[in-house]
Amino acid sequence: MDNGAEVFAKLPNPCAGPLFYTTASEVATREFLRDVLNIPTTRIIAWSADRNNPVRAEYILEEKAPGKPLGRLWQDWDKWPMKDRITMIEQIVEIERKLASTKFVKSGCIYFREDIPDSDALVTNPSLCSSILERFTLGPLVEKELWRGEKVSMDINRGPYEGPQEFVEAMAENEKEFIEAHARPRINYARSLTEPESPDEMLDLLDRYLQLAPVMVPPQSSDDTHSPTLWHPNLHLDNVFVNPESKQITRVIDFQSAALLPLFYQCGVPTMFRHQGPVSGNMTIWPKRPENYHSLEQDEKEMIDNLIGSECLHKYYLAITHDKNPRHWAALQLQDDVRTQPTCIVKNV
Repeated sequence: MDNGAEVFAKLPNPCAGPLFYTTASEVATREFLRDVLNIPTTRIIAWSADRNNPVRAEYILEEKAPGKPLGRLWQDWDKWPMKDRITMIEQIVEIERKLASTKFVKSGCIYFREDIPDSDALVTNPSLCSSILERFTLGPLVEKELWRGEKVSMDINRGPYEGPQEFVEAMAENEKEFIEAHARPRINYARSLTEPESPDEMLDLLDRYLQLAPVMVPPQSSDDTHSPTLWHPNLHLDNVFVNPESKQITRVIDFQSAALLPLFYQCGVPTMFRHQGPVSGNMTIWPKRPENYHSLEQDEKEMIDNLIGSECLHKYYLAITHDKNPRHWAALQLQDDVRTQPTCIVKNV
């Protein structure tokens, strides 16, 4: 720009989801995060979710995020003082704590009210200032699986949803509607190389899923893992910008497709801290080098040290989450619960 400032123009990829809803929801969500929850998202300068504009496309014009992506600094992570490493984890957990501290009454995506006709104001628990909530409303999910192919023209249930069970059931009901309207026999190579799988077989499986839907919602607890919660859909190294000198987070980016869903459904350990192997749930036990460590070859020692470092990073994150964000900690205990798994699969049958 003429004043030396750098900006980015963002146009939605058609593969990302419905262009109008994807753009409108991302802008409203980022404004809510920045203005209401005080989470450092990049400032939006101008935007349009209506392609009938001079650009002839939906777009977002935004500031360039100050700092550097954490991914560019990660190669030197082992050289960071332990204090800086813990501080980085604490900053991420604090952002997640802010997200977990605001609970919503229904599931869906956030929009400005003027973009969703005849909509009601957003409702939170605890209730936020009414003048703030009046700006926002809930609308349909923009998750690409709900808009792919022929689904884009179908009137399926994309939300908002009243409760966890309605969400769980809607995922299967949507697939049933799609199968009944468009499905044809297909070869499922995981099952047979010669005999096609029929739509009726899939419909039968979905009916069984719906019979079990009431028990796919974990029991409610005092930590309330049920209430819809806004969460980052893909928090990884390149979505976090950091001041290289102070090691302070300057911006968190890429909230496209972020949704309000039951916390037990979308919680998780961020990929940047997630160990790829098993992690002991006992927080009093930490990984140690084997007794024969000093007799091993150097490459073996490096592999062991990397594995131990990765698991320790994961456990530091869990320990800080347990201490600072108990609601997320409670939801994480349900992450491997067999009851929550089918809903993640059924959207893609």
